[in-house]
Amino acid sequence: MQSNHAQQNDDHALPVSSDTADAVSSGAYPASHTSASAELNAVYSAQSEMDEARWLQHYRNNQLNRSEPDWTAPITMTPGQVKVLARSIAQFQLGDGGGPGCLIAWNAQSFRGNTAGTQELVDLWFREEKEHSRLLGCLLARLDGTPISGHWSFSCFCWVRRVMGVRFELLALLLTEIAATIYYKVMRRHTPDAAVRQVCTLILRDEGGHIAFHRDRMARAAFEGRASYGWLWEACFRTLGLGAATMLWVNHARSLCPFGATTVEYYGEVWREMSTFLRRLRRDARRLKEKSAGTRREASAAAQRPNDKPLALGV
Repeated sequence: MQSNHAQQNDDHALPVSSDTADAVSSGAYPASHTSASAELNAVYSAQSEMDEARWLQHYRNNQLNRSEPDWTAPITMTPGQVKVLARSIAQFQLGDGGGPGCLIAWNAQSFRGNTAGTQELVDLWFREEKEHSRLLGCLLARLDGTPISGHWSFSCFCWVRRVMGVRFELLALLLTEIAATIYYKVMRRHTPDAAVRQVCTLILRDEGGHIAFHRDRMARAAFEGRASYGWLWEACFRTLGLGAATMLWVNHARSLCPFGATTVEYYGEVWREMSTFLRRLRRDARRLKEKSAGTRREASAAAQRPNDKPLALGV
């Protein structure tokens, strides 16, 4: 979203011709038709803006009905498995809670400060990331692991987020969440420990919402004409996504493979997740355009519909 939405909405507004205005003033078209067109213009303009109210409600509702994992459940892993898994969890805890907990790009305010709703959305999004850090911290304590205060991959990630701008930062965070989704899915699939699986389920519930949030934001950018998701963009998206996934796998494969996870399984899941995201992104952008076209037709018909009553002719 950009700060010039008001101007963009004016550009998208359905025009009322001077002939139509004259007809309204003379009584050929009732004033209700003008009102209907204005309402449809408002609906059309609103389609280009992220549904902040819906997403705010989503994040608030997502804080409800969250069962705490059973931290007292017996550990059903070998000492060797516990050791390597604890090392992996410590890195993920740093990534979720060790940073500033906000957008950090040099121009982040251009997105975060667009509206009060956007600011709250970003805060709620990162609050969930902090909750992930808390869950992972409890899991780490259960496994007698040691928290870490820094890691080279996390430092590089934060540096890139700062210097590349907020648009790239949002994309980088999306791709990281896609890769993390696969990490937690693979961990839940192969790890026999009850508490580990419960933590994965809670985090996956949140990550699904985060990815859908990004998809909605990006679909509306395409609707506004500020983005296009053709084959070249897809190639870049997949390349960056595989890069993020490889960074994760390099750091965490040794923690998942002892449980039965494989490289082929991991990358296959990553590829399918990216394909699903792209398919749904294009579907959502297409639906917005189809809805817009329907709104235009309806508004045009409302503006051109003649008065039901015959016109009074002057003598």
